[in-house]
Amino acid sequence: MPPDKKLQRWIDLLAALLARRYPATFAELKADVPGYAGENEESVRRTFERDKDELRSFGIPILSRTGDDGESTYELKSRQFYLPYLTMVGAARPVAPVAGDRYGYRTLEELAFEPDELAAIADGARLAAQLGDPPLADHVGSAMRKLAFDLPLDALAPAPVHLRGAGTVDQATLATLATAVRKRKRVTFTYHAIGSDRTSAREVLPYGLFFLNGHWYLAAAAPDDPTVKNFRVSRMGAVSANAARPGTPDFDTPAGFVLRHHAQSRQAWELGDGDAEEVTVRFHARNGAVTAAARLGEGVEGAPEERRFRVRRRDSFVRWILSYAGEAEVLGPPAVREAWQALARETLASLDAPPPAVAPLLAVREEAGPCGTLAPQPATAATKLRRLLHLIPLVADDLPHAVGEIAAKMDVDEETVVKDLLSLAERFGDPGGFVEAVGIFMDEEGVSVRANHFRRPMRLTVAELAALDLGLAMLAGGRTGEGQAAIARARARLEQAIARVPDFDGDEGVRAAMLSVHVDAATLALVREALRERRVLTLWYQGAHDEAATARDVRPYALVFARGSWYLVGHCERSDGVRIFRLDRVAAAETTGREYTVPADFTLDAMLDGERMFTGEAAATLRVRYSPRIARWIAERERLAPGPDGSVEQAQPCADVEWAARHVLQYGPDAQVLEPPEVREAIRRRLQAVLAG
Repeated sequence: MPPDKKLQRWIDLLAALLARRYPATFAELKADVPGYAGENEESVRRTFERDKDELRSFGIPILSRTGDDGESTYELKSRQFYLPYLTMVGAARPVAPVAGDRYGYRTLEELAFEPDELAAIADGARLAAQLGDPPLADHVGSAMRKLAFDLPLDALAPAPVHLRGAGTVDQATLATLATAVRKRKRVTFTYHAIGSDRTSAREVLPYGLFFLNGHWYLAAAAPDDPTVKNFRVSRMGAVSANAARPGTPDFDTPAGFVLRHHAQSRQAWELGDGDAEEVTVRFHARNGAVTAAARLGEGVEGAPEERRFRVRRRDSFVRWILSYAGEAEVLGPPAVREAWQALARETLASLDAPPPAVAPLLAVREEAGPCGTLAPQPATAATKLRRLLHLIPLVADDLPHAVGEIAAKMDVDEETVVKDLLSLAERFGDPGGFVEAVGIFMDEEGVSVRANHFRRPMRLTVAELAALDLGLAMLAGGRTGEGQAAIARARARLEQAIARVPDFDGDEGVRAAMLSVHVDAATLALVREALRERRVLTLWYQGAHDEAATARDVRPYALVFARGSWYLVGHCERSDGVRIFRLDRVAAAETTGREYTVPADFTLDAMLDGERMFTGEAAATLRVRYSPRIARWIAERERLAPGPDGSVEQAQPCADVEWAARHVLQYGPDAQVLEPPEVREAIRRRLQAVLAG
């Protein structure tokens, strides 16, 4: 599954904001978000602004302020992000996550519902889900699952969501391994060892599955060797679990084995059984990438620019430090400093070596990372974000949860749960040094997530509140007396949550749009009725640049509440195409009585996809040749095939020269930049700075 860069940036940005009790500048936030690690400040800033605005449009109250000095700061208060504690009148308040006030959970308010109010909300949600609008049904289901986090409600099943993209790990393989771990059954498989480039048959006792640094691993031991080894799942083939005596475990997990401890994220230079040597590094620069790298080391008293690292694999360490050439300097011990400088000399010499006569171009990455323009994002990114912000609280309690149980609570299948977690965790091309906000673990007892943030669901979004309010409004038409009173109280209770969200600087209309959209009630009711009965409407519509309203017949396909406004998506017979009509620009409407059918190939995601597409400045193409010595690892990571000489050549858009230089330098002389020349010269300057020191 290709990494969902936008989704990862959103999660990282939210975590960076929630981690702070005070407003933060863009520079401070950038240091905590791998997706903002590029050196092209203007491009990265535009990406941040787009992300911020989109998150706001989803109902996330990111606050912006501009100080007297002209610098903007940003804040997301936990009380305005996390769902209040919901209770039934007379019931005990739900227990706060064990995180204390550091993350703001114990400061959340309480919202109590009467039983008849909850019944009204549930009934209204069922009505709203029957309107035939997939996004509306999705928002209803999402809202009800949030309420059910604390309250005794059965969440409604969401509308089907079509996921795009092939997974990097075969889902059947992962399912087989997960079952074997839970039932403690032996597993056989073929395994391709990248180092030796050989494939051999293996039989192991599976102790646990874990996701780390963009890959799933199986922690297992051979039947005749207690040493626990990690097998990358993507390198496995023909995976089979022992089917004999299915109800009886084949082995006992060692008493001292703890998957979380075994799977702790470690840098390549920390691995191994040999003695560690202390290496001191001075960091000269203060950009986000360098600051993140420095955090991996320990402070040195009296030397704020220096950090100390415990290194077991010297070769891996000096390659990593070389990627910060000109920004970081190895001070000692002398042997490590000499190894670092020797690698710089060798890499500088290779910079001018002629490339091979034949260097076939194997692939161009369409989804650029920090080094490149942003690729078009799937229209399901917002849907995935909503699901993940509900999924993480379900499992982030340090306890194992069965995937099937999670899927049932989320109203999705098990495959979707796994894919959602993969889309969050897979990070190809991110610079090193960033601490991942979410850790994923799977063992014989189930799956759990390690996260300090997102341990309660997010508050109801604008669209979710609008969906529930729509259901209650529909329900009110058939209720009188006490039923009407319960509906009114339920609506007030839900609207109370919106009222606590403050106005945003530069976006003052958001709060008002949440509570009251300027749309004629009769028009909105007529559109709903036309949607239910599949009747053609005549709209007198005045577009943004039109001087007067004109009539057009429209076949309504969907009613959407987005960015604080109601929109009708439908086929306009006058223009003979699917169009979007903003309802506050409808001067009048009436039904024609004519029936219609929605085309089978119509999807709302396809219609709105262009709204999520980004355009950027033209980027150069970065072409790099990786030597046969490391080509197998690059080919596996990038899903390429080595060329005839064993090397791999890759091309990708590159708008950020300095990020490209860091990316290539980590491979030392085994990576040769073919183009553009600007990247080659940036590498040369960095290496010369190393040797000049």
